Amino acid sequence: MRVGRLFRWVGIIFIAAAGAIVILIHNSSFQQWSLRRLENIARAGGIEFSAQHVYFDPYKLRATLDGVAYVEDGTSMRASRVSIDLPWNVFTSAVKEITSLEVDNLEIKMNSAAPAVPAPSGEPTPLPKIRLDRLVVRNGSLDYRNQSMQFLIPAFSIDVNQGRGTLRFDRKLSLPPDLSLEIHEIRLALSDDGVQFGPAAWKVDYAEYNGAGTAQGQVKWTPTLAADMSFSTEPLTIQQWKKIRASGNVNFDKGVLRISDFRAEQGKGELTASAEISDKKNSLIAAWKRLELGPAGIPANSNGSISLQWKASDFSDTNGSGTVSLVSQYGRAQSEI
Repeated sequence: MRVGRLFRWVGIIFIAAAGAIVILIHNSSFQQWSLRRLENIARAGGIEFSAQHVYFDPYKLRATLDGVAYVEDGTSMRASRVSIDLPWNVFTSAVKEITSLEVDNLEIKMNSAAPAVPAPSGEPTPLPKIRLDRLVVRNGSLDYRNQSMQFLIPAFSIDVNQGRGTLRFDRKLSLPPDLSLEIHEIRLALSDDGVQFGPAAWKVDYAEYNGAGTAQGQVKWTPTLAADMSFSTEPLTIQQWKKIRASGNVNFDKGVLRISDFRAEQGKGELTASAEISDKKNSLIAAWKRLELGPAGIPANSNGSISLQWKASDFSDTNGSGTVSLVSQYGRAQSEI
């Protein structure tokens, strides 16, 4: 009898405690107190994280944060509001699913002390597979700076639903002071390990030169960061050379940038090339035929090939070999490089 009564009281106390915990978790004051504790823990770890207000629904794993700021190692991200909705299996599933993520007025600033874009170092950190059912970014911007360059995306927005959507740029992208890139919209197809994009039309202005074309490809973020892109241009003008069409493929994987199947054509002339760039070695292989030199004031056309290797950023240790031949109305000449 006493044992039964004891169990009843234990049950009553457990239910009352669970109810109190649920009420406490729902309590706005408790949630704000928990937020401040989280901010202090992050600050102790060298990360500046803060939010003006948080609302958390533990039943639906849904949270909304207002006035969010994150600062670490020269990188800052700020947003007026972040709303995230998670499924219950997010803790156990191999693929981390996010039911909905909405960000308003996202501002990203990255300042690096490096003289150029830093190359990856050490072993890459593997990222989990992530599935975003709904992703919305309104009024976003990006500002990247280092010792030698600045890259600006002054206004962008993202709208993805069930893995498909668009990335829009309301203003031109730029690398001040000379280069600007105009892209209105990029179609996106998200998977749990990356995103496919394009084909997208682009226009570029660099000093007195300009060009246009299309590009498409994909970016993978797991098991390591990798990217593939193919591009083609409309007829270009480079100084005296006119109606040049170019195309090629660009690949980045494990810290190595590769350019393959590059082809530029003007009239009957053709240039093909491939290149590999990394912190360990750099190489270029190119060949051309029937290349008209008239625009340069030389009444001839050229055939040839070249192979180069180097490591120093100023090309001071460049070595290689090649051949060049010139054909004109006066005859033919050939030389080894």
